[in-house]
Amino acid sequence: LIEGQGQAPGPKETEEALDDSHFKTTDNYDYAWGSFDQYEEVEGKAIHTRSVTYVRDQFWVVVDRLQSDRPREVEVLWHWHPDCSVETGKKGLVKSNNASGNLAIMPIGKQKWALKLVKGQETPEIQGWYSVEYNKGVPNTASIYRTEANEEDVFVWLLVPAENELPKMKAKILSRTADGLNIQVKSRTKKWQLFVPFENSALTTYQFTP
Repeated sequence: LIEGQGQAPGPKETEEALDDSHFKTTDNYDYAWGSFDQYEEVEGKAIHTRSVTYVRDQFWVVVDRLQSDRPREVEVLWHWHPDCSVETGKKGLVKSNNASGNLAIMPIGKQKWALKLVKGQETPEIQGWYSVEYNKGVPNTASIYRTEANEEDVFVWLLVPAENELPKMKAKILSRTADGLNIQVKSRTKKWQLFVPFENSALTTYQFTP
């Protein structure tokens, strides 16, 4: 959400498929990006670009880039299934605590986030609901991260899945260029280094150290 506003409906159809610069699939990882610039009742320039790298059977790195003509209030929402037991941890961590099938979401970097969990909210706006079909809803948890963003800003997230207990993972931004981010992810025994481009799949790089 930008200034509390969600995306407008956007284009209803396209005349051609996305080219290869939008995605890449390899034996080790998948990468894709997309952008949107039509927000309801938001004045001026506001472009959100999301780039996602999935390292197979390990984790996702999500990079959100904001390009604007002024500072903005930004909220990032992560929606959980109603059956998930959700809890918070240190440094903005949100994770499920289920008997089977879990996920941890961790913000990476020095951005300061205000975090809250919302479930079954009706006022001042509808939030924290899951609908399996039209007009039928059950409460679910939405973890909402809020911050004041600069005109040009980047937010990075590490998503770690696990069948049972979540592994201990660490990540950091090594450097930022005009094209994207160098990111390091470490477990107790493994290390990955990725370059996640903002908008060009040809620039992706992947290094793994067992």
